[in-house]
This record gives sequence, structure tokens and C-alpha cells, in this order.
Amino acid sequence: MAASFKKVSVILFPLFFISLFKSSRAAGNGVYWGQNGNEGSLADACNTNNYKFVNIAFLSTFGNGQNPTLNLAGHCDPASNGCTNFSKDIQTCQSKGIKVLLSIGGGTGSYSLYSSYDASQLANYLWNNFLGGTSSSRPLGDAVLDGIDFDIEAGDGQYWDELAKALDGFSSQKKVYLSAAPQCPYPDAHLDSAIKTGLFDYVWVQFYNNPQCQYSSGNTNNLVDAWNQWTSSQAKQVFLGVPANDAAAPSGGFIPSDVLISQVLPAIKGSAKYGGVMIWDRFNDGQSGYSNTIKGINHGQSGSCKVNAYHGCDIGKYYEAQGLSNYFNFLNGPTYQTLVHHLWVRASIYDREASKLEEAEKDLLNLELKGKSREEMGLEPFERTEIRSSIMGIHVHISEDIIAFVLRRPAEGTYSKEKGVYAYMTMEKKMMLKIQNDNLLPRGGGSDQPSLEHKIFLHLFHHWLISEIFHQGGLINLLCNVDFFTDDQLGTETEKIINGETLKNMRLISKESYKKLSTYMKESDAVSAIMKDFPPICKQDPLEVQMHYIKDHFATTDTKIRLKKKKLQLVIKVSFGLAFFTV
Repeated sequence: MAASFKKVSVILFPLFFISLFKSSRAAGNGVYWGQNGNEGSLADACNTNNYKFVNIAFLSTFGNGQNPTLNLAGHCDPASNGCTNFSKDIQTCQSKGIKVLLSIGGGTGSYSLYSSYDASQLANYLWNNFLGGTSSSRPLGDAVLDGIDFDIEAGDGQYWDELAKALDGFSSQKKVYLSAAPQCPYPDAHLDSAIKTGLFDYVWVQFYNNPQCQYSSGNTNNLVDAWNQWTSSQAKQVFLGVPANDAAAPSGGFIPSDVLISQVLPAIKGSAKYGGVMIWDRFNDGQSGYSNTIKGINHGQSGSCKVNAYHGCDIGKYYEAQGLSNYFNFLNGPTYQTLVHHLWVRASIYDREASKLEEAEKDLLNLELKGKSREEMGLEPFERTEIRSSIMGIHVHISEDIIAFVLRRPAEGTYSKEKGVYAYMTMEKKMMLKIQNDNLLPRGGGSDQPSLEHKIFLHLFHHWLISEIFHQGGLINLLCNVDFFTDDQLGTETEKIINGETLKNMRLISKESYKKLSTYMKESDAVSAIMKDFPPICKQDPLEVQMHYIKDHFATTDTKIRLKKKKLQLVIKVSFGLAFFTV
């Protein structure tokens, strides 16, 4: 394994070398920007770091002898060259690795193609005025866009394939990314011939305003059926097009973020063509915060070079109810043992004391720096304690804020210092803690065992959290896109997941009660007769725990339990994945 890692390190050092091999296959979310003057600037949208693609909407007038004209709502006046100031914003977005495309067409506008010649003329105009060509009057300034998006919702569908071919012809000079936004009924009435060319890198299907193929009242069947049709098309990648809220889709199709994460994505992300989620539009997304809630969906287990899917009766809904869906997903995802190992062997703690030593070294090398500030010494300000390491020649700094970001949780604790954590937990949280501790953390005995807090840190941080940081930092996607490294070389392993099988193995439900389901993130239908409001105990628990249980039980029910020398006999059931116990 070490030899294979050496091979990885040599080939991928430094980071810019990897970027030469990046393809259009990297998953990510996108948004349409430009149709509401109150949505903020293009740079504002990109600075959220919520998007990997931004479509500037729209070039809404063109073809049939018309002068091509931008319509960016209240953002600028193209007639007076007022949109050229967006050149800097476009370059800001691209510096973050975000692809910026010009969307042509739209739901309203005056556009059509009446011949192959018309298509060729439009392609030349787009190349010279928005892409890699030259023109004295570029509407968006000197910035070079990454490609063209086809949002064609009018006309008879002719010659759009010709336009795609003509634009693709310029890729010999500079890659022109092509995307399309068809309606979800398959095939699309306007873009079918164009998509059949196989030239479209991204196809973000509009799964809204189309009742026959959109999510509705808890029913995902129509959407999933349509998705499966679209993934059989010639599109290189297919994206789930969604509205950011109800207001963005007057005819329906809005998918609440928790439903998207727990029901829709598990049903579609297994496709090799899954690309991500495209949101309509930036204004409504700013109102609802939709992209914030789904920011991490293309990381974690779906980011593996090899997609791993495990089915069974899950207790996932208890995580979702507390806003811990991302945490639950990364617990169930793959870890990268080789990468984690090589990060730790190079790791050091950078804290206040380390920063003082850093300053002292500067003083020794140059006495004139003594008493100077860190800035005057050429050092960055000390801001926080970090774990510092390197992997494949890439510097890695991990702080508390980064961990909180990866988990999508606040960096401060949930409980006040005045209250005991366990005592103030709800029964559901106590149950989840018991299952996690028994199932996920290392077993052991004796008085010299690490505390629970240290076990959680060592076990979760050592494997899952570091692997998730690799995902969300883009390293795993980078390696997958190079299409060179195997899971064996990365040390990919998939841990246990907490589901019905886990509960059965813990003897919290009987073998007869357990029923393996064919769907993901669903509850068990096992039934039992266990008393509510008490966490499970067993003979391995310390005597003080058993006595505390009996005391609580008596205080609550006024019923005494006699603690005999033989083990406690527990009659156990599970309802919807949550165990309740009686003695």
C-alpha cells in the first residue's frame, strides 16, 4: 500500500499538475443568475461558494435577422454597454473554479433559428462576443465565458443541433462547454435533436412546472421515472433542476431540502451520469437559503471513485430531525485509510506556543527582527490552533471552524456548561448515543481506557472526518477525475452503517422482526413491546448504571425492580428504528 501511495504522490505533486487532467465530470451544484436586479451581483453569488456552475441569463433575442440582445433584468443596460462591468465578476467566479456560461433563450423572449446558416452565424457571434474570439463590442467585457447554455422553450426545435455542432467546432481553439435545460418530459420538444448529438457536457433537466414528471406531495415516483429516461440519453452528465422555493415554480415541483437529501438523491445519485443540482434561480435561492442546506450533497459517500450503496432499515430520520443529515451521510461513507495514514505521519499541532517558536527562529536568523510584529517578520497572523500536515505535496490546515463547516454544525456546543449533557438528553438522543457508542467506537475494558470524548475524537476524526475533509476539500473528486487511481491505492474502506442489521446484531430487535428493505433511509417496520422512555441496559453495563436505571424507573413508574445476580431479562422491540425497553 505504501508503494502505491508513493506512486500517487510522485504523479500528483504539485497540485496544479492535477488540474491539467480535470474533466467536465466533476459533480457540483449550479444556479441561474441575471433575472432579478435584487439578487445581488454575480460576484456575490460566486462568493457564497455554493455553486460550481453559474448560468448568466439570458441572451433572449437572436436569430431570424434580429440583433442579439442581452436581457439581465435590472442589473444593467446592454444598449449603453452597461453590462461590461460584469467582466471582473466573471473573472472572480472563474478564479474560484466556477464555470460561467451564457444562457440563451429563456421562458420569454424573441428567438429562433430558421436555417443552418442562421445557426452558423449565431455560433460565430457567440464565439467572438462572449467566448474565445475577438470583437470590438463584447457585451460582458473582455472576460471569456466557459460555454453556452441552451434554455430553449420556444419554436419547433430545428437547427439547435447545428448550433451545438458549430459551437463545438471552436473547441479546437478553446474548450467550449455546452449545457442544456430541457423540460423533464422525455424527450424534450425543443432540444431533443441537439442533445442527441452527444456534445452536451451538462444537461440540467427542469423537474418543475411539469406535473407529469415532478415531485408532488411526497411522491417521487414520477420524478425518478423521468430521471431514469434522461440518464439513458446522450447527455454526458445529467443534473436535477429544482426551484429554490415555491415562488420559483408557479406550477409546482419544489422539493424541500430534507426530502431532496433523504428521498430523491438516494434514488438518483447511483447513476454514473449524475452531475449535481441546478437551482432556479439566484434571487429565490437568496430568499430561501436552499443552496446552503444542500451544499454538501455531492460529497461524502457519493464522492467515492466507486459508488457504495447499502440498503436496510435505517434510523436516518432521527439524524434528519436534528439537522444532522450530512453528518449521518459521512458516517456511512467510505474512508481512505492510505491518505489518512500519510496525513497523520506528517501532522503537527500549530498552536500559540508553536507560533512563539516560529517567531524565535526568525529572531535568531535576523536580530533586527527582535520585538517586531509577525507581519513585520513576514509571518501570517496567529489566528487559531490547527492541525498542519501535507498530502501529495498539498498543505493541509485543519481547524475547529473547518470541522464545524464539514459537519454543517455550529462551532460551539449544544448544551450549556451548567447542565449535564446526558441527563438533559431526550430519549431519542440517548438511544442514538447508545447505538453509536456500542456500534461505532472501539471496545475495551479496564480502568485505563480513554474517555468517551477521546474515543469519539480518535475514532471519528482519524477516519471519517479526515476522509470527509478530503471530499469537501476537493481532493477525492480530483483523484477520481484523473481516472487513474483505484480504491485499493487510496485505501478505500466502507465502515458499518447504523441500520436494522446493526440493531438486530445488537439484539435490540429479533431476527424475526427484522425485515431488510429495498429502499435507502427508510425505517424498520419491526414491532415490539418494550417500555418507552428508558434507555437500554444489559449485564455488561456497570452496576451504577443498572442502579441508576432502577432508580429512574421507580421515580417515574412507582414500580420496584429487583436486581438479581443473574442478568437482566429484557423484552425488546423496535418501532420505526428506535428501541424502547421493558424489564
